[in-house]
Amino acid sequence: MGGPVSWWPIGYINEQTDKAEGISFELLEYIGEQLKLPVWIAPSLPWKRVLKMVEVGQLDVVSGAYKTAQRSSLFQYSEPYYRNEIRVFVHKDRSFVFEKLEHLKGRVGLKPLGGSFGQAFDSFAAENKSSFVSVAAHKATFEANVLRPLIEGLADYFVLDYQDGLLFLQKSGLQDEFVALPHPVAVLDVHLLLSRHSWCANLLPEINQVIAQAKRNGTLANIIAGYSQ
Repeated sequence: MGGPVSWWPIGYINEQTDKAEGISFELLEYIGEQLKLPVWIAPSLPWKRVLKMVEVGQLDVVSGAYKTAQRSSLFQYSEPYYRNEIRVFVHKDRSFVFEKLEHLKGRVGLKPLGGSFGQAFDSFAAENKSSFVSVAAHKATFEANVLRPLIEGLADYFVLDYQDGLLFLQKSGLQDEFVALPHPVAVLDVHLLLSRHSWCANLLPEINQVIAQAKRNGTLANIIAGYSQ
C-alpha cells in the first residue's frame, strides 16, 4: 500500500517516529483486521510514482485520493470515508473576492504538482494553464515554493486542502501572514484507490462493506476525531 505522506489529516509521516500516520492508514489497518489481511505500507515515494505503481499493479492500494474522470478509467475507488474542503489562500494584505472560479482569472496561482481538486477546478486550470504554476508543496519545500512567491508578489494565491494549508502555515510560523478565503474551491470526497491489476481488486465489495460498518459503529468517527485540531 502507498499513499500521500504530507496530507494532513489523511496521510503523513510523523517526524518523531518516521512512521506513516493519518485517517487513511488507521482505516486501512481496521479493514485489514476485519478482513484478516496483512497491511504493508510502502516507503515514502513521490505522489506521481505511487499512482503509476498502483496503475501497473506494483502497489495494491492508495490510501487516499480524490476521484477524477481520468483516474476512474485506470483505478477502482472505494466508497468515500472523508470529505475535504479545498480553499484559496492569500497574503493578508492582498486579499480579493472569490466566489467562483472565474474570479481567479487574471491572477497567478500556485497548486501542488500532480494534485487534483475536482473536475471543475482541474478543467479550469487546464484551460488557463498559463496562469497556474505547479510546485512541490510538501513540508520541506512549502515555504520556499509557495509562501515566498506570495510574499514577494510573484504569485497571487495558492490552492490547497484547507486543513493541510493551515498546518503548513502553522509549521512555517507564518499563520498570521496568510488567510484562507471563505468560499471553498470545492468540497471533495476522499476514497481508497485500488489497482485494477491487483488481487485486491476482487475485494472491493468487502472493503466497502467494512467502510460502511466503520461508519455505522462509530469506528470511523473515532478515527477522525483523533485528528481534530
